[in-house]
Amino acid sequence: MPNNRRAFSKGRLNLAEQHFDAEVVLRLLEWWRKNKRDFPWRRTKDPYKILVAEVLLRKTDAPKVLAVYEDFLRKYPSIADLAGADESELSLLLVPLGLYNVRAKQLKKLARDIVEQFDGKIPDNPEKLKSLDGIGDYIANAIACFAYEKPLAMVDSNIARVVSRLYGIKPKSRPHLDRKIRSVAQRLVKLADAKELNLAILDFAALVCTVNRPKCPLCPLHQYCSYFRSSQ
Repeated sequence: MPNNRRAFSKGRLNLAEQHFDAEVVLRLLEWWRKNKRDFPWRRTKDPYKILVAEVLLRKTDAPKVLAVYEDFLRKYPSIADLAGADESELSLLLVPLGLYNVRAKQLKKLARDIVEQFDGKIPDNPEKLKSLDGIGDYIANAIACFAYEKPLAMVDSNIARVVSRLYGIKPKSRPHLDRKIRSVAQRLVKLADAKELNLAILDFAALVCTVNRPKCPLCPLHQYCSYFRSSQ
Protein backbone atom coordinates (compact mmCIF):
# COMPACT_ATOMS: atom_id res chain seq x y z
CA MET A 1 0.00 0.00 0.00
CA PRO A 2 1.41 3.39 -0.94
CA ASN A 3 1.96 6.19 1.46
CA ASN A 4 -1.12 8.38 0.88
CA ARG A 5 1.04 11.48 1.03
CA ARG A 6 2.71 10.25 -2.14
CA ALA A 7 -0.50 9.42 -3.99
CA PHE A 8 -0.21 12.69 -5.89
CA SER A 9 3.46 12.70 -6.77
CA LYS A 10 4.15 14.82 -9.81
CA GLY A 11 4.68 13.03 -13.07
CA ARG A 12 4.57 9.26 -13.39
CA LEU A 13 3.20 7.25 -10.45
CA ASN A 14 5.57 4.86 -8.74
CA LEU A 15 4.84 1.12 -8.76
CA ALA A 16 3.26 1.11 -5.30
CA GLU A 17 0.87 3.88 -6.30
CA GLN A 18 -0.02 2.11 -9.54
CA HIS A 19 -0.66 -1.10 -7.62
CA PHE A 20 -2.89 0.71 -5.12
CA ASP A 21 -4.97 2.28 -7.90
CA ALA A 22 -5.34 -1.10 -9.62
CA GLU A 23 -6.38 -2.76 -6.36
CA VAL A 24 -9.00 -0.07 -5.71
CA VAL A 25 -10.49 -0.54 -9.18
CA LEU A 26 -10.43 -4.35 -9.00
CA ARG A 27 -12.10 -4.55 -5.59
CA LEU A 28 -14.72 -1.92 -6.33
CA LEU A 29 -15.74 -3.68 -9.55
CA GLU A 30 -15.83 -7.08 -7.85
CA TRP A 31 -18.09 -5.64 -5.16
CA TRP A 32 -20.28 -3.84 -7.69
CA ARG A 33 -20.93 -6.86 -9.88
CA LYS A 34 -22.53 -8.55 -6.87
CA ASN A 35 -24.31 -5.50 -5.44
CA LYS A 36 -25.10 -3.08 -8.26
CA ARG A 37 -28.37 -1.21 -8.38
CA ASP A 38 -30.56 -1.33 -11.48
CA PHE A 39 -32.31 1.72 -12.94
CA PRO A 40 -33.75 2.15 -16.46
CA TRP A 41 -31.46 5.08 -17.29
CA ARG A 42 -28.48 2.79 -16.77
CA ARG A 43 -29.68 0.47 -19.54
CA THR A 44 -29.60 3.01 -22.35
CA LYS A 45 -27.06 4.89 -24.42
CA ASP A 46 -29.65 7.38 -25.65
CA PRO A 47 -28.19 10.79 -24.76
CA TYR A 48 -31.65 12.34 -24.34
CA LYS A 49 -32.78 9.70 -21.85
CA ILE A 50 -29.50 10.04 -19.97
CA LEU A 51 -29.77 13.83 -19.94
CA VAL A 52 -33.30 13.66 -18.52
CA ALA A 53 -32.24 11.20 -15.83
CA GLU A 54 -29.19 13.18 -14.76
CA VAL A 55 -31.11 16.46 -14.54
CA LEU A 56 -33.88 14.82 -12.52
CA LEU A 57 -31.36 13.08 -10.24
CA ARG A 58 -29.77 16.37 -9.23
CA LYS A 59 -30.29 16.69 -5.46
CA THR A 60 -32.88 13.91 -5.63
CA ASP A 61 -32.75 10.26 -4.58
CA ALA A 62 -32.92 7.71 -7.38
CA PRO A 63 -36.12 5.98 -6.11
CA LYS A 64 -38.01 9.29 -6.37
CA VAL A 65 -36.78 9.81 -9.92
CA LEU A 66 -37.73 6.24 -10.80
CA ALA A 67 -41.34 7.07 -9.91
CA VAL A 68 -41.60 9.71 -12.67
CA TYR A 69 -38.86 8.83 -15.18
CA GLU A 70 -40.76 6.51 -17.51
CA ASP A 71 -43.93 8.64 -17.42
CA PHE A 72 -41.75 11.62 -18.33
CA LEU A 73 -40.29 9.85 -21.36
CA ARG A 74 -43.69 8.65 -22.52
CA LYS A 75 -45.01 12.21 -22.44
CA TYR A 76 -41.83 13.82 -23.83
CA PRO A 77 -40.07 11.14 -25.92
CA SER A 78 -37.63 13.53 -27.61
CA ILE A 79 -35.75 16.75 -27.03
CA ALA A 80 -38.12 18.48 -29.47
CA ASP A 81 -41.15 17.31 -27.49
CA LEU A 82 -39.63 18.64 -24.29
CA ALA A 83 -38.73 21.94 -25.93
CA GLY A 84 -42.38 22.38 -26.93
CA ALA A 85 -43.83 21.24 -23.61
CA ASP A 86 -46.57 23.11 -21.80
CA GLU A 87 -44.74 24.29 -18.70
CA SER A 88 -47.70 23.81 -16.35
CA GLU A 89 -48.16 20.20 -17.51
CA LEU A 90 -44.45 19.59 -17.14
CA SER A 91 -44.52 21.02 -13.61
CA LEU A 92 -47.42 18.75 -12.66
CA LEU A 93 -45.49 15.68 -13.78
CA LEU A 94 -42.52 16.71 -11.62
CA VAL A 95 -44.47 17.37 -8.39
CA PRO A 96 -43.17 14.19 -6.65
CA LEU A 97 -39.58 15.46 -6.98
CA GLY A 98 -40.14 18.85 -5.35
CA LEU A 99 -39.14 22.25 -6.75
CA TYR A 100 -41.30 21.27 -9.69
CA ASN A 101 -41.84 24.76 -11.11
CA VAL A 102 -38.10 25.47 -11.10
CA ARG A 103 -37.29 22.06 -12.58
CA ALA A 104 -39.89 22.45 -15.31
CA LYS A 105 -38.58 25.86 -16.32
CA GLN A 106 -34.97 24.62 -16.35
CA LEU A 107 -35.75 21.48 -18.35
CA LYS A 108 -37.76 23.30 -20.98
CA LYS A 109 -35.11 25.99 -21.39
CA LEU A 110 -32.38 23.36 -21.64
CA ALA A 111 -34.30 21.50 -24.35
CA ARG A 112 -34.97 24.70 -26.30
CA ASP A 113 -31.30 25.68 -26.10
CA ILE A 114 -30.24 22.29 -27.46
CA VAL A 115 -32.73 22.59 -30.32
CA GLU A 116 -31.64 26.14 -31.14
CA GLN A 117 -27.88 25.85 -30.59
CA PHE A 118 -27.20 22.24 -31.61
CA ASP A 119 -30.06 21.49 -34.00
CA GLY A 120 -31.63 19.15 -31.45
CA LYS A 121 -28.56 16.91 -31.12
CA ILE A 122 -27.11 16.55 -27.66
CA PRO A 123 -23.35 17.17 -27.96
CA ASP A 124 -20.78 14.52 -27.10
CA ASN A 125 -18.23 17.17 -26.11
CA PRO A 126 -18.29 18.03 -22.37
CA GLU A 127 -17.24 21.63 -23.02
CA LYS A 128 -20.15 22.15 -25.41
CA LEU A 129 -22.49 20.52 -22.92
CA LYS A 130 -21.27 22.85 -20.17
CA SER A 131 -22.08 25.84 -22.35
CA LEU A 132 -25.75 25.05 -21.70
CA ASP A 133 -27.48 26.56 -18.67
CA GLY A 134 -28.00 23.95 -15.98
CA ILE A 135 -25.24 21.57 -17.05
CA GLY A 136 -22.03 21.46 -15.05
CA ASP A 137 -19.04 19.14 -14.99
CA TYR A 138 -20.87 16.18 -13.46
CA ILE A 139 -23.82 16.03 -15.87
CA ALA A 140 -21.60 16.85 -18.86
CA ASN A 141 -19.24 14.01 -18.01
CA ALA A 142 -22.13 11.63 -17.27
CA ILE A 143 -23.64 12.21 -20.72
CA ALA A 144 -20.25 11.96 -22.43
CA CYS A 145 -19.41 8.76 -20.55
CA PHE A 146 -22.75 6.92 -20.59
CA ALA A 147 -24.02 7.96 -24.02
CA TYR A 148 -20.79 8.44 -25.96
CA GLU A 149 -18.38 6.11 -24.10
CA LYS A 150 -15.87 8.83 -23.23
CA PRO A 151 -13.45 7.74 -20.45
CA LEU A 152 -14.39 10.54 -18.06
CA ALA A 153 -14.80 10.56 -14.29
CA MET A 154 -18.01 11.88 -12.78
CA VAL A 155 -17.22 13.63 -9.52
CA ASP A 156 -20.09 14.64 -7.26
CA SER A 157 -20.13 14.78 -3.46
CA ASN A 158 -20.65 11.00 -3.25
CA ILE A 159 -17.76 9.99 -5.48
CA ALA A 160 -15.60 12.66 -3.83
CA ARG A 161 -16.38 11.14 -0.43
CA VAL A 162 -15.20 7.67 -1.47
CA VAL A 163 -12.01 8.96 -3.09
CA SER A 164 -11.14 11.33 -0.24
CA ARG A 165 -11.60 8.61 2.39
CA LEU A 166 -9.62 5.97 0.52
CA TYR A 167 -6.74 8.27 -0.37
CA GLY A 168 -6.67 10.37 2.79
CA ILE A 169 -7.41 13.63 1.01
CA LYS A 170 -8.72 16.48 3.12
CA PRO A 171 -10.26 19.04 0.76
CA LYS A 172 -10.19 22.65 1.87
CA SER A 173 -13.54 23.55 0.35
CA ARG A 174 -16.20 21.70 -1.64
CA PRO A 175 -14.89 18.14 -2.10
CA HIS A 176 -16.29 17.59 -5.61
CA LEU A 177 -14.23 20.55 -6.84
CA ASP A 178 -11.00 19.49 -5.17
CA ARG A 179 -8.20 19.16 -7.71
CA LYS A 180 -6.61 16.12 -6.06
CA ILE A 181 -9.89 14.24 -5.76
CA ARG A 182 -10.76 14.92 -9.38
CA SER A 183 -7.29 13.87 -10.51
CA VAL A 184 -7.51 10.54 -8.69
CA ALA A 185 -11.03 9.85 -9.98
CA GLN A 186 -9.93 10.49 -13.56
CA ARG A 187 -6.88 8.31 -13.03
CA LEU A 188 -9.05 5.42 -11.84
CA VAL A 189 -11.57 5.46 -14.70
CA LYS A 190 -8.72 5.03 -17.18
CA LEU A 191 -7.97 1.63 -15.62
CA ALA A 192 -11.38 0.10 -16.40
CA ASP A 193 -14.60 0.53 -18.31
CA ALA A 194 -15.38 4.13 -17.33
CA LYS A 195 -19.14 3.65 -17.15
CA GLU A 196 -18.85 0.59 -14.93
CA LEU A 197 -16.36 2.20 -12.58
CA ASN A 198 -18.35 5.43 -12.25
CA LEU A 199 -21.47 3.41 -11.42
CA ALA A 200 -19.51 1.19 -9.05
CA ILE A 201 -18.30 4.15 -7.01
CA LEU A 202 -21.77 5.72 -6.99
CA ASP A 203 -23.38 2.52 -5.72
CA PHE A 204 -20.59 1.95 -3.23
CA ALA A 205 -21.10 5.47 -1.87
CA ALA A 206 -24.85 4.89 -1.56
CA LEU A 207 -24.70 1.45 0.04
CA VAL A 208 -21.40 1.19 1.95
CA CYS A 209 -19.36 4.39 2.12
CA THR A 210 -22.28 6.49 3.33
CA VAL A 211 -22.09 10.02 4.73
CA ASN A 212 -23.00 8.93 8.25
CA ARG A 213 -22.08 5.60 9.80
CA PRO A 214 -20.27 4.08 6.82
CA LYS A 215 -20.35 0.28 6.82
CA CYS A 216 -16.60 -0.12 7.08
CA PRO A 217 -16.66 -3.84 8.08
CA LEU A 218 -18.41 -4.56 4.75
CA CYS A 219 -15.94 -2.54 2.73
CA PRO A 220 -13.65 -4.64 0.49
CA LEU A 221 -11.01 -1.91 0.82
CA HIS A 222 -11.12 -1.12 4.52
CA GLN A 223 -7.66 -2.51 5.17
CA TYR A 224 -6.27 0.05 2.72
CA CYS A 225 -8.55 2.94 3.64
CA SER A 226 -7.07 6.02 5.26
CA TYR A 227 -10.45 6.96 6.81
CA PHE A 228 -10.91 3.50 8.35
CA ARG A 229 -7.40 3.43 9.79
CA SER A 230 -7.82 6.85 11.36
CA SER A 231 -11.10 5.82 13.00
CA GLN A 232 -9.64 2.81 14.79
